[in-house]
Amino acid sequence: MNELIFLTTQDCTLCDQALDLVLRHPLLAGMQLRVIDVMSDDELLTRYGQDIPLMTVRVGGQLVDGCKCLCWPFDDQAISDWLHKVDYTTS
Repeated sequence: MNELIFLTTQDCTLCDQALDLVLRHPLLAGMQLRVIDVMSDDELLTRYGQDIPLMTVRVGGQLVDGCKCLCWPFDDQAISDWLHKVDYTTS
């Protein structure tokens, strides 16, 4: 199974708001969600540091860019729409 990934960093108010939305979203209930601080990895910081908070998927060990990312700002409807567009259940 692929992973849903939430990229964030410490002391980021927008990240906290976004994560709260993600954790409350009914379509995500019971799904595996991995929260990663971009400051923990230089490549992640370079690649996503200006775009956090964001949701993406990890397929075959690699994070997916482009249309498979959901960048802030987003709301419950945007999360639902994104989940229906992204195939996160197959490898």
